[in-house]
Amino acid sequence: MKWLVRVLVALIGLFGAAFGIGAMRSTNHTVSRYVEFSKPPEQVWSVILDRLNQPTWRLDVTKVESAAAPNSKPRWKETMSDGMVVTMEEREIDPVKKLVVDIADPDLPFGGTWTYQLSASAKGSRLQITEDGFVKPPLFRFFMIFMDPADTMTKYLTFLGRKLGETVTPQAVN
Repeated sequence: MKWLVRVLVALIGLFGAAFGIGAMRSTNHTVSRYVEFSKPPEQVWSVILDRLNQPTWRLDVTKVESAAAPNSKPRWKETMSDGMVVTMEEREIDPVKKLVVDIADPDLPFGGTWTYQLSASAKGSRLQITEDGFVKPPLFRFFMIFMDPADTMTKYLTFLGRKLGETVTPQAVN
C-alpha cells in the first residue's frame, strides 16, 4: 500500500511541476518562416486563396468548408487529419501582397494569426508567414517545450511548394 501512495505522490508532484513550469512560460509566441518559389506572386496567391481546394494538396487537412461569419469577412472551417476542426477568418487582405488570417474559435486552447507576406524576388516570389500565437493552458505551454511552434507553418509551406511543383525548405526569419 505504501508503494501506491508513493506513486500517487510522485505523479502529483510531476503534474504540479509540469503545471508550474507551464505557468511560468509565456502565453504568447511569434515565429516566422519563408520560402522562395520560381512561380510569380500571382500564381502563388491564387493557390493560397483557393481555400476550399486545399485538402487536395495539404496532407494535414481533410476538409475545408465555408462557415457563417458574424461580419462580412470570409470564414471557413478546416478539418485537420487528426479530426480537430479549426475555424479561420480573414482579418486583412492586400491582394497579392498580404493576408492576415485569425483562428476564430475562442473555445480552443490556442489561437492567433498567420500573416502571409508575398513579394516578387529574383527567383520568382518570396512568401513569408508569421504566426503570432498564444497557448492558454499551462500544461499545454509546458509541452510546447518539446514541440516546434512552426511545425504547422513548415508543413503548409512544404505542401504549397509541392502543389506548385517545387521542393522547398522553409527557412527561419532572423
